[in-house]
Amino acid sequence: MTPASVLLVALGGAVGALLRFGLSRLGSERTRPWITVGVNIAGSLIAGLAASAIDDPGIRLAVLTGFCGGFTTFSTASTDAAKALRRRERVRAVALVAVTALVSVAFAWLGIAAGEVLWS
Repeated sequence: MTPASVLLVALGGAVGALLRFGLSRLGSERTRPWITVGVNIAGSLIAGLAASAIDDPGIRLAVLTGFCGGFTTFSTASTDAAKALRRRERVRAVALVAVTALVSVAFAWLGIAAGEVLWS
């Protein structure tokens, strides 16, 4: 880890996080989850494109770890599953998707429930 790589990740992350923040403000409480779905799909596409098209390590850090990490963490999980599918590791890909989706939702539910108990 070099100072330059830290700066690249931080800059990419700032751009991704600010873009996601801006997009999330466009919708209402009812439509915001669909904006999040769109962000996750777009982030997955960007990550897939970056993983397959960017050879420069610094730019890969800025785009994949920084931007996609700040924009959405789902993009990394999606790219991992897609790579497993490309390697014909179907069971692994399905497991990655299932665990990511189910455990993430379960922990979100747990966090909401805990927050309601702790801060109501």
